[in-house]
Amino acid sequence: MFQGQGQSLLMDVEQDLALPHCQQGGQDQPSDLHRVMAKLAATETMLQELREQMTILKTTEVEYRTIIISQEEKLDALARSFMTQKPMKAQNDALQKRIQTLELINKQQQDENTAIRSSLTNETSKLKKLNCHQAIQATSQVSMLKSDLQHARNQLAVVRKRCQYYMEGQIQVSSMNMNSFQDQAVNLTCQHSMMRCKLQDIEAELQSSLSERCCLQNHVIELQDHVQKLSSLQHEQHLLMTSEIRRRDQVVNSLRKQLSRCRAKEESNSESAHQNSETVIQRNGGHKVAQFNFEETILLKELNASLVEKLIQSQDHINILNQRFEVFSQGNTHGEKANMGPGCPP
Repeated sequence: MFQGQGQSLLMDVEQDLALPHCQQGGQDQPSDLHRVMAKLAATETMLQELREQMTILKTTEVEYRTIIISQEEKLDALARSFMTQKPMKAQNDALQKRIQTLELINKQQQDENTAIRSSLTNETSKLKKLNCHQAIQATSQVSMLKSDLQHARNQLAVVRKRCQYYMEGQIQVSSMNMNSFQDQAVNLTCQHSMMRCKLQDIEAELQSSLSERCCLQNHVIELQDHVQKLSSLQHEQHLLMTSEIRRRDQVVNSLRKQLSRCRAKEESNSESAHQNSETVIQRNGGHKVAQFNFEETILLKELNASLVEKLIQSQDHINILNQRFEVFSQGNTHGEKANMGPGCPP
């Protein structure tokens, strides 16, 4: 079926190639038709291969069927021989086991045969679909090529008519048209000269803008160098301020530790002094020990007050340094923006 369709398509293509306008022109056949013929030949070879595969599958199916028939005949012969004979019990059991194994083998072979048949049917359906699809594609391509050929014929007829008109002298140029063409040429030359003058003016403006751009680029480079210097200076100031703040923080922490130690010592000394004063007054009535403890507590309180004052002063100094650092950083950022200007890149 597909071979007949391919031959009919080839005949159609050959008829298209044997058209009169192609013979009159004396030109070669179009490359599209050659491609179509090559595609049709390829599809024909593919269909031939698919037919060969179908024949192979059919032969394998026939072989499997013959094997199944031979197995069934063997089973029938065994059953007949089993029924005709008068076997003993042991032989009967052995034959029953053999029959069971043969039935299992037969069942397995039947399952394999069904699987092979299903695969064969699937393959045949796929091959049929593929053949139909390829035939449809070939017919569509041939129809498209026919339409292209018809369009080419129409265009060739139009071109022939125009050539005939030109050769017969039906299209003539009047003197008025020639004068209008000359006027248009003069106008075009004037416009060309004016455009050339404008182009020279634009080139001069472009040259001046390029010189200004070079100056601006040099200024931008200078500003970038200045900004880099300011950023390095700001980084150095930042490092100095951070080191100073860390040192002040360490001093404040040490003062806080000393203050906490003094407070703990003051509390312990006050408790011990109170206990010692009571015991000494009760035992000996010694006023000197109580006076010594009282003086020591006074000294500790004074030391505590001085440490608190130092801590407050250091905290105020740290706050002042932080404020100066913030003001300095803000001033540097504003100064960089002001120096760079609105037209310069960041």
